[in-house]
Amino acid sequence: MTRQKEIQIARYRRYIGTISEVMVEGKNEARGQWIGRTSQNKTLNFTTPRDTSPAIGSYVQVRATTSFPNSLLGELVV
Repeated sequence: MTRQKEIQIARYRRYIGTISEVMVEGKNEARGQWIGRTSQNKTLNFTTPRDTSPAIGSYVQVRATTSFPNSLLGELVV
């Protein structure tokens, strides 16, 4: 299990700094983040400027800024 987690961390790290097309699935109000999935089916949670609210089901461009073992964190590319 430890080795698998190391592999996942290394694989997700490769996405940091890249821009992906993300389908918006919803919003996590508690964290102030939108939830989405990349075309590679990776979970990518992201933030947007205060005046921006993407529609659920729409596709947006997101730059990955942080990686975790099972997901990415990023920001909307405006």
